Amino acid sequence: MFCLYCDGEIKEEETYCPHSGKHIVHFGKETAFVKVYDPINSQEVAMIRMIMEREGIPYHIKNDRLHGAVLFAITGPGSMELWVPEKFTDEVKRLLSDELGHG
Repeated sequence: MFCLYCDGEIKEEETYCPHSGKHIVHFGKETAFVKVYDPINSQEVAMIRMIMEREGIPYHIKNDRLHGAVLFAITGPGSMELWVPEKFTDEVKRLLSDELGHG
């Protein structure tokens, strides 16, 4: 199992990620995550993290291996992707549209 916030490996019985310190929410195997957005740069990723954490929406940013680095754009193979539980898809798209101007 991996932390949705930092991609760090965590044990099934852990309630907090030893890497990010975030509370682990166990959704079970029936929860499907879906890709909802491709962030265009590290500044946008920072905004997305802030929005998701403020709203309490679980998320995963795939290929965010350089979290904290100053990157201006990432395109092509290895581009970042925002994934959320399927039930949050419409809410996240609305938030991204309202707060980032697109979704």
